[in-house]
Amino acid sequence: MAKLARPRKKADIFRSIEDDDDSRLTEPEPSEREGRLVRVSTQCPTFDAILGGGLPLGRQILIGGKEGCGKTTFALHLADEVQRLGGRVRYEDAEFKLDRGYARSIVKHDPDLLVVGHTPYIERGVSKIRKFCLTLEKHREATGNPDAPGLIIVDSVTAWPSKIEYNAGDEDVTMARQA
Repeated sequence: MAKLARPRKKADIFRSIEDDDDSRLTEPEPSEREGRLVRVSTQCPTFDAILGGGLPLGRQILIGGKEGCGKTTFALHLADEVQRLGGRVRYEDAEFKLDRGYARSIVKHDPDLLVVGHTPYIERGVSKIRKFCLTLEKHREATGNPDAPGLIIVDSVTAWPSKIEYNAGDEDVTMARQA
């Protein structure tokens, strides 16, 4: 039987982050403009401080937590902030659970610009995300704002089956996941 690691205290985690070697971060960031990393505020000053000023654009960020802890609400607040800054948002509802009325109550800047996709499997979702990225580049060119942020939310990436799993019967999916 494998031995489970002892849960770490928050103070230990933050200490290890502070002591981490940053030499691996020497490559230019995709969202760097004129020597600065472009960031989007989470609208939570404490969280922004931990992140060094907000969420850095051009990076994949995984937000995890127990069901009902506020991940979707947090993501929708980020969507509102990105739109306030003149950006675009694509929300992939892989769980098919997003309440559009609830989303509109949070994304107040322009809820009609919140693109919500209900993509059945990950390969098609990735294709739609690529198209969104091209649309975002066209938006940046049209507005003359190269820093217009883009945000892609996948809720939840663990709920997205592959095309093979999607097209297979329930028994095949169970066997594939166990393998």
